[in-house]
Amino acid sequence: MKDIQHVTVAIAGSYVDLFQLPDGSRVGSLSSTAQAIGKVAQDVSHFLSGNSPEAAPYKGLTFHKIPVKRTQIASIPLEVMVAYWSHRAEKGNIQAKSLIRAVTQEVLERRLDGALGIHQTEAQYEEQTTALREKLIVQAVQANIDIEENRNNEELYQMAVAAKNTACAQMNKEEFKVYCEKETARRLERPLEFQPVGLADFKN
Repeated sequence: MKDIQHVTVAIAGSYVDLFQLPDGSRVGSLSSTAQAIGKVAQDVSHFLSGNSPEAAPYKGLTFHKIPVKRTQIASIPLEVMVAYWSHRAEKGNIQAKSLIRAVTQEVLERRLDGALGIHQTEAQYEEQTTALREKLIVQAVQANIDIEENRNNEELYQMAVAAKNTACAQMNKEEFKVYCEKETARRLERPLEFQPVGLADFKN
């Protein structure tokens, strides 16, 4: 009998625990599914007991328990994970939107690579994802510069504020920490205008 196989996958700055069961079926950890978008496991239960179109096909779903070392991990099918993330994205959860975009983009890249006969390692795909995550930090810092330069132009000012908020909302805590460090260093170059930036501002 085959053993349960477990991998932890990085997606859009979050980590999800995935499993392949002895019968070949694939599931994801209930808790990591929720944590990937800044929620707790109970939020998935609320989703499944709700009346949304995304939850309708999964009424009465029982969480499968996976033995991992000395614990039992609740899991859900991959399609339920995607349905949950899609629902939360539609409800405005920016982390869910970021995750759905990242998954979709990687699928397209992998399909294109396959069609063109291009082989990339998992490390190379991860490098591409990392580059996209780093781009968020650059966008947030640039948005702060735009905010400072457009205080007399309400339209451009509000656009810059929205760009900053969107970029920051998609960051995980570690990325937000790096952003704070970069933004603080930038502001230190202008001591009279310096305002510290810290993790207390982290909203995710």
